[in-house]
Amino acid sequence: MKIDNLLSAFSTTRFFLLLFGLLILFSCKKEIVEPQTGSVNFMIDYLVDDQPLVFDTIQYTNDAGNTFSVTKIEYFISDITLIDEMGNESYFDDVFYMNPRLNESFQVALTDVELKDYASMRFHVGLNSDTNKTDYLPATTENQNMFWPEPMGGGYHFMKFEGHFIDSLGATLGYAMHLGTNTCLVNCVIEQPLSINEDNQVVELEMNLNEWFRNPHVYDLNSAGYIMGNQEKMRIIADNGNDVFKLK
Repeated sequence: MKIDNLLSAFSTTRFFLLLFGLLILFSCKKEIVEPQTGSVNFMIDYLVDDQPLVFDTIQYTNDAGNTFSVTKIEYFISDITLIDEMGNESYFDDVFYMNPRLNESFQVALTDVELKDYASMRFHVGLNSDTNKTDYLPATTENQNMFWPEPMGGGYHFMKFEGHFIDSLGATLGYAMHLGTNTCLVNCVIEQPLSINEDNQVVELEMNLNEWFRNPHVYDLNSAGYIMGNQEKMRIIADNGNDVFKLK
């Protein structure tokens, strides 16, 4: 009987030890918290240095000394990537047609954005080689008007930046900086901290149109006002596009 009692007591003790251990295990288990997400609207203002963009007026001057106007600025934004303070990247494969003459294309709207602090962001002006194919985008009038000619490789214009300027002889001439082809994809980088902490947050960006003429290459419209198909000139403008955007 004493042995039975001992065995029974041992079993009971082992049961309670096991139960106690399980209680400790479950009480110490970390609660899994799903990250909060929301929508973000990037609103873009257009400036020429410190002057707001006004279309169709020859009143701006670039670093080459060209006095110019802007009659058109159309482009695509794609491949937006937000980089947090730990270097983790959030990538969005949306493509946005942008045209400040159209109110509905003043903004870039992203969904399912993780609400947290970001250290920087990058994106393309244009389309990457997987998407830069004729008829890849929905057949809207805007997208079709951005087709790049098939004899020149097809796909889409990355940007149409047009206007007039006063040339070195004092004549008023037109210019058209049209970017296209995969080698002239514009890599834009914004190295500024950004806190996204609420749903439907609005983030204001600026495009400084003079930066297309400025850095790292000073571009003189007298050298080539029309650059479509000129790989050397298009490459210069694409290089200059790295820092045309910033957070307000």
